[in-house]
Amino acid sequence: MIGCDQILICEGQIINKPDTINTAKDQLCGLAGKTHKLLSAIVLLRDGQRIWHHLAESSLTMRAFDTAFAEAYIRHIGDAALFSPGLSD
Repeated sequence: MIGCDQILICEGQIINKPDTINTAKDQLCGLAGKTHKLLSAIVLLRDGQRIWHHLAESSLTMRAFDTAFAEAYIRHIGDAALFSPGLSD
């Protein structure tokens, strides 16, 4: 079995996937101009035993932008904004 996931952390807070478009906008604006961390992990299991795992940490800095830019970006990507805390398309 292969399992993997990512966690986005900004200013010590875990940022979850947004549940509404408005939350997506708020989260995106909250990342503007800030550095955040993305933790990515993967694990391989065989017969219920972990046989390999890896954790990678990346630091990313979001450029500064205003609310109008965030709203336009979210309109552009639509419902995809609800599938990622980082809002990538």
